Amino acid sequence: MEAVRLCDVPVVAHHEIFSEGVSDEEWLSFVARKKYIGLTKDERIRVNPLAVESILASGARVVIFSVGPANASELGDLAKVVIPKIVRSVGPRKGACIFKVTRSGALTEFRIPPKRGHTNLGERRRRLFRPGAGRGDRR
Repeated sequence: MEAVRLCDVPVVAHHEIFSEGVSDEEWLSFVARKKYIGLTKDERIRVNPLAVESILASGARVVIFSVGPANASELGDLAKVVIPKIVRSVGPRKGACIFKVTRSGALTEFRIPPKRGHTNLGERRRRLFRPGAGRGDRR
């Protein structure tokens, strides 16, 4: 966190706002409302349908540090390299996006799949998790 602050970028740590166990939907919505860029090591966010729906609905901008196990010093060194890239690439974005940072410092964008006509989160959840989904037996 301190390494990010040293890059002259305003930072608000997750634990400064939220208690442990807060839902992804809650912190992602907060990030979007404040027009922050959410930084996380939780790689599951991009494949979690509820988190992706929350990112889309709120317009959150999220960067996943896909670096595996890393200590504070390693993350700090990486932050010095990638924070300027994040500010240039993600900062100007107006809508929902998910980017990934690798251990090498590469920054790439994940494609967020289109909503395909889902009208609400409940309907999207039912379609994503219904038995047999993905096995060619569309109902």
